[in-house]
Amino acid sequence: MNAIKKLSAMTALVLTLVAPQFSQAEAYKTVRLHKNLNVGDSETKSVDLGRYVYIKNLVIQAQGASTDSTIEVLVNGQTKGTIYAPGYDPSYIVTIEDSTSSIQFRHRSGGAMSILDIMVVVSDVSDIDSPEAADSVDGLAYSVIRLVDRLVPYSTLDEERNYLTPLKIKAANVYVMNAAHGQLSISTRRALQDLQGQLVLSDLYINELLQQQAFFDVAVDLLTIKETIKDLLN
Repeated sequence: MNAIKKLSAMTALVLTLVAPQFSQAEAYKTVRLHKNLNVGDSETKSVDLGRYVYIKNLVIQAQGASTDSTIEVLVNGQTKGTIYAPGYDPSYIVTIEDSTSSIQFRHRSGGAMSILDIMVVVSDVSDIDSPEAADSVDGLAYSVIRLVDRLVPYSTLDEERNYLTPLKIKAANVYVMNAAHGQLSISTRRALQDLQGQLVLSDLYINELLQQQAFFDVAVDLLTIKETIKDLLN
């Protein structure tokens, strides 16, 4: 259970979570997202980070739009913290310690909440400011995640369960292992092998995508990634 402590205005609400531990030598940087959101009754708002990153924590400035408000902060479908904001603008620190390509803010109770500013503390190896080499280990993993996200809205439940979700989980594991241990580590190579194996298991599904004009490019990208991983492992 997250520990939630309400402090005075312009102070921090720290939500401590159980999460995977990275090396103490890991370097972090703070990036301002320049996002302004209004999360109303029953709404969920998503912030796309543009790529898959390891987030240490968020610093959020928010206020109840007209009255007190409560929202949840979600990453990968899991609630990472609950923010209660009165009708003025305190700052909150939400500990994430997870890898993701987006952050969700879900209204829970009270009036609407205005999120005035979001700063993200990310690992330097997860630099969200710079483009990613498509043939790097983290670039390959991120590409699989983005391709899966593109397919999910048009997939059946069986396709999502049998192919897309396993691919996304294994790609996320590659990204995390590479960020934590480096692309030449045993852990990263094992994660790459698992992802390659899942791509092989998905051959039938990918070949069916090749027959659909709307997803031809996605199928080609997935097959290319599979062969690139094969070359990296040899």
